[in-house]
Amino acid sequence: MTTPAAPEPQTTTPADLADPPVTETPDNEVEREESGADLAHVRKLRSENKNLRERAKTAEDQLGTLNTQVESFRRNEIERIAATVLADPKDLWLGEVTPNDFLGENGNIDHERVSAHVNDIAQQRPHWTLGNQQAASPPSNRPVETLRPGATPTNYPREAPPTWSSVLNAGKIHSKDIQDR
Repeated sequence: MTTPAAPEPQTTTPADLADPPVTETPDNEVEREESGADLAHVRKLRSENKNLRERAKTAEDQLGTLNTQVESFRRNEIERIAATVLADPKDLWLGEVTPNDFLGENGNIDHERVSAHVNDIAQQRPHWTLGNQQAASPPSNRPVETLRPGATPTNYPREAPPTWSSVLNAGKIHSKDIQDR
């Protein structure tokens, strides 16, 4: 039994891929006009596609910016709710918690979910709550309002600086003092 021979692969040359030669006939003139119109139509479609791609890119950038802003607003609102119980509301984010965990079905923040989570944190770590914070230190006795730059109080008069004569005269012993002794 003989096996059938494999068909020989067909090779194409660059000449085969080139456009067929155009001859001057009335039919070819119509084809040239159509191909020119097709080329203009293709250029118009490419230009429209480029404009649409640019608009889509701009819209994606704006969407990213808006999503960041919405995320920030949600975080701030959740921290505001947590601040009623926690001393530092940013402690709420220490776990694997995101603002999306506190969203209701309509996309708004569910205050009950936030309160429940904050209460759980307060039970687990009572030292994080507002009630366990130390009282502020008492004000100092020194009035800060009356200080000038250099920390010199304004209500105390300055003494005149010593002169050389006052320093030298302070060390002298007068003859009168010696005779009196």
